[in-house]
Amino acid sequence: MPLSLQDRFEIQDLMNRYAYGIDVDCTEEEFLDLFTEDAQMISPYSGVHEGVEGVKLFRSKFVPRRGKLQIRHVITNFLIDGDGDVAHLKAYFLEFKTQLELPRTPSARPSSSSVAAMTAISGGSTESGR
Repeated sequence: MPLSLQDRFEIQDLMNRYAYGIDVDCTEEEFLDLFTEDAQMISPYSGVHEGVEGVKLFRSKFVPRRGKLQIRHVITNFLIDGDGDVAHLKAYFLEFKTQLELPRTPSARPSSSSVAAMTAISGGSTESGR
C-alpha cells in the first residue's frame, strides 16, 4: 500500500521538527524522540549514523558549532517513497549561518560563513579562486 497524504504530511512535519530541534538546541531527549530505535541517517557531510547511539553522536557534532553562530536549516524538495510500513526520504538541507558578533571596524570583510551563506542563497559555488 503506498504512503497516504497523511503519511507524507507527517514525514514533512517530522523533518521540520528535526530542523527546528537542531537549530535551537533542544535537549538530547527531545532530539532523540524524533527518531526510531533503528534510525539510520546518511549524510554526505557527516557520514552514516545508525541507531540511538549514532543519533547521539550526530547531535554531539552540532552542539559545539553554535557558539557565536546562529544556524538555521531549511529543508526543501522532499522526495518521499515507501509503503505503509517503511518510508525513505531524500531532501535538500540548506544551512544558513549568521555570525552573531561581527568585527566593529568599517573596513572588515564578511566572515567566510557570511560569504558561504550569501553564496548558498545565490546558488553560486564557494570554490572560487579567492
